[in-house]
Amino acid sequence: MKFPHLRRSRRSLQWRVTLAGAALVVLTLGAAGAYFVAGVGRDAAAGVGRDLVALGVIGAAGVALAALAGYAAAAGAARSLGALTEAAHQLAAGQLDYRVQAQDSRETQELAQAFNRMAASVRDVVRDLSLERGKLTAVLNTMADGVVVIDGAGRIVLVNHAAEQILNLTGGEALGRRCSEVIRDYSVQHLVTRCASEGAVQHGEVEMAQWGAKYLSVITTPLAEHGDSSVLLTMHDLTRIRQVETTRREFVSNVSHELRGPLAAVKGLVESLESGALKDKKRAKDFLRRINSDVDRMAAMVDELMELSRLESEQAGLELTPLDLRPLVAELQEAHRQQAEKKKIALDVTLPERLPRVRGDEEKLRQVLSNLLHNAFKFTSKRGHILLSAHAENGSVRLRVRDTGMGIPRKHLPHVFERFYKVDRSRHSEGFGLGLAIVKHVVQAHGGAIDAESVEGQGTTFTVTLPAAADNARES
Repeated sequence: MKFPHLRRSRRSLQWRVTLAGAALVVLTLGAAGAYFVAGVGRDAAAGVGRDLVALGVIGAAGVALAALAGYAAAAGAARSLGALTEAAHQLAAGQLDYRVQAQDSRETQELAQAFNRMAASVRDVVRDLSLERGKLTAVLNTMADGVVVIDGAGRIVLVNHAAEQILNLTGGEALGRRCSEVIRDYSVQHLVTRCASEGAVQHGEVEMAQWGAKYLSVITTPLAEHGDSSVLLTMHDLTRIRQVETTRREFVSNVSHELRGPLAAVKGLVESLESGALKDKKRAKDFLRRINSDVDRMAAMVDELMELSRLESEQAGLELTPLDLRPLVAELQEAHRQQAEKKKIALDVTLPERLPRVRGDEEKLRQVLSNLLHNAFKFTSKRGHILLSAHAENGSVRLRVRDTGMGIPRKHLPHVFERFYKVDRSRHSEGFGLGLAIVKHVVQAHGGAIDAESVEGQGTTFTVTLPAAADNARES
């Protein structure tokens, strides 16, 4: 940074000091001339030579003193202004703690003190501004709502982390770019334009299909100062709320659909009994059996819903203990042997000789594997193959149930763990679409994970990953 004013001040001071020295020389010569005239009047003949010598000595001395005084004064002033210039450079470079050393003369001391006070004030102001900016940045980056500031030219000058997540941006990617290039949504652009032109707050709810059907509540606020048309854009993500509302509506619809069939059947059978079928013992007994079956079906659905609710609210009360999975797998193999023979399906089990124990609830894990095997048998045709295997991997135990059944279409695969989800709703099924949802929550309650892989027409594989028990290391 240049400081021309300081250089001009230093040159002006040097000229003033030089002129003062010249004036001193003139005064000295004038005094010598007066002395010479007086001396000629008293003794013109005798003292001419002596007075000329004295005049020369006095004049030379005056010139020397004037030169020395001017040089000393100019040098001191130059040092003072040089120190101020250096201090100004340091201050401009960000060295806010740099100070000017006090000089000899009173004027330069006062100037140095004034400069130091100014530097201290600048330092305090800058530090206060930095502190406030840090607080503002921390607040913006911890907000759940997205914040974007758009200047009068339509360019983004500020964006917080929440806005980057909502808009699928990486750090600093949007800064300096036009808002229309970053947010390609007509509804949002319309709100920003109206806010800038009318100078009034605008509000709206928009669905942004650009990023996977996100629902946003958008507020645009004018930041007009001195004719500027800057806009503050605030975005609140409503996607999760909409998903919960959709899930709740689907839940009510699914429960109503699942209950409607058994209730209608029970009502029809009861009306038949009331109409005279009760007198026919054979028919009445059959009707009562069917009523009992439908009631059991509804009770089973209610029980599954209650269990799923407890799992989702983390109130299932699991009894986690170190558990050896081999006896459990052998028990399940024996329990499904008759079903495998009846459907002519090969059920194989593959376990390593040394399988680490897992920390789990035996009854809940039995329910998980039973459900997966039940699905495998239900969707595998005769002479198919089902394989239940397990192996240790990176401190975990992986259980796999693989079948050669009809498989799951690709579009349905991401939804198989949702409540009441059925791949083929056109066919009547004894299930409610809750089994895999319960399996998922039981596995997650154990600190594990479950995923599904399938190729339509070739089969499906469910993989359950459970953390190994901590005492395995001590036993080995």
